[in-house]
Amino acid sequence: MINSSRTVPPRSPPPPGRPAPSRAPRAPSRAVAERAGFTLEGTLRSAIDNKGVRRDCWVGSLLPSDLALPSTTPYLPAPARPS
Repeated sequence: MINSSRTVPPRSPPPPGRPAPSRAPRAPSRAVAERAGFTLEGTLRSAIDNKGVRRDCWVGSLLPSDLALPSTTPYLPAPARPS
């Protein structure tokens, strides 16, 4: 029999400079954003402080042109750098 009244002690924070492993999966929310048309721009390492624990986060963008909508201002991609 499992004792359901037992509480799980909180995890100690990771050492400085090392992000904590995520307890909640972020892949499902990221997949929803990508299906909605967002472009994954990248991952920011240790960018968010959540209750004293550093976490990674992903960054996405959605431009009107991604959805074939008119924009209120023109968008021109940055010119290619010479190699």
